Amino acid sequence: MRAPRWLGALAALLLAGTAAAAQPLSLGSYQHTAFQKQDGAPGDIASLAQTADGFLWMTGTKGVTRFDGVSFQPFRPVPGEAFRAAQLNGIFPAQGGGLWIANSDSGPTLLKDGHLRHFDL
Repeated sequence: MRAPRWLGALAALLLAGTAAAAQPLSLGSYQHTAFQKQDGAPGDIASLAQTADGFLWMTGTKGVTRFDGVSFQPFRPVPGEAFRAAQLNGIFPAQGGGLWIANSDSGPTLLKDGHLRHFDL
């Protein structure tokens, strides 16, 4: 039995797409930017997370830093609020907005709308 003509055309398209996709890209086809300490990049990143709005958030001994793809913004708690520990170990996007921040000394902290809310374990 003979295969329909459209099947041969489909196979040719699939093979052509596979051959094009299999060609390796060189590093020269990507843009690379290195951010250093003098650019505001924290040097002691312990954890990294991306929120739905596209920001990258980092934790470490310097607290929490937000990166928008161009510049770094350290998070400064409002007066009367503070993290419970200097070393922040983990950061995770919170469902419904905000960030969960973990440290090794106490329960998690929720950073939402510029405020810190601590939870005990």
